[in-house]
Amino acid sequence: GTKIALVKQAMRVIIPKLGQHDRLSIVTFSYVAHRLFHLSRMTYAGINLANQTVDSLTSGGGTNIADGLKKGLKVILERKYNNASSVIILFSDGVITDSDSILPSSIQNRLQIPVHTFAFGENHASVCLHTISNDSGGTYSYIDSEEKIMNAYLGCMKCLLCVVAKDVRVTVDCEQPHDQKLIQINAGECPVELRKRNKQGEIA
Repeated sequence: GTKIALVKQAMRVIIPKLGQHDRLSIVTFSYVAHRLFHLSRMTYAGINLANQTVDSLTSGGGTNIADGLKKGLKVILERKYNNASSVIILFSDGVITDSDSILPSSIQNRLQIPVHTFAFGENHASVCLHTISNDSGGTYSYIDSEEKIMNAYLGCMKCLLCVVAKDVRVTVDCEQPHDQKLIQINAGECPVELRKRNKQGEIA
């Protein structure tokens, strides 16, 4: 149908843009979720594998988004190597057959794994997909034609490329005068530790 054709077209836009150090896994979900292949580097062979997988996609009878997200999260958490950033891109018509616990609690607790949602067709549950993207720090895009795919992709990529650094620790030292001490470091929600008799502070 039109929706699965748009999903395939969107994936064909994204896959060639990935570099050889990027890794991709594809998970499908109908009544249950299935991982179609393991995380694979997007080398020439990896891109061919991904494109062949996309070509083989067919529409099923259900839309168990919750199981799809859980399976996608499992793929990320069990990966052997960590990239600078990890994301889940969710393609769905939003007609949900399992509305319980849509977003896994580990994503809700901000594991820094944003879910970018791409909604296809007029019948999608926009509130649900908006909630998924907003609660995870991702983006929401509505696609009803091929012309909108590139704009949606660019919006998603802006978020991916804005990651400058991760797991950074900042250390502050008081060197002079010798009687100077740190009383408090305001760092928002980041953990702060004062050491060496308040002569040094670390923001994690």
